[in-house]
Amino acid sequence: MANEKKSLKIEQFKSPIGYPKKQREVLRSLGLRRIRHVVTRDDLPAVRGAVAKIPHLVRIVEEVVTEEESAPVEESAPVEESPSAEESSTVEEESSVEEESAPVEESPSVEESAPVEESPTVEESS
Repeated sequence: MANEKKSLKIEQFKSPIGYPKKQREVLRSLGLRRIRHVVTRDDLPAVRGAVAKIPHLVRIVEEVVTEEESAPVEESAPVEESPSAEESSTVEEESSVEEESAPVEESPSVEESAPVEESPTVEESS
């Protein structure tokens, strides 16, 4: 059993500069961002109404009809049971094995780093 799905290709062909803010918002709601930008939207009354609000800025390029096949309904898979108390305790024991860590070397502090040479100061003579 196939369902028909209608969609519209809408193109912005004119800039919204100089038009009311509401009309720019309608363009944005359709997903249009720039001149010659084309978007595909479902053929719904809300979309048709938005296009009707700004016919001087957009045009419907194409009406597309696609057939969608409905996916067969699959039976739900059986739910796996959680492990018993004995099984979960063995898992905890295995994960609690202590790992030997290498000793961490400390980074040298500022005092231990190479000495900073001071530049000679120029004395002012009067």
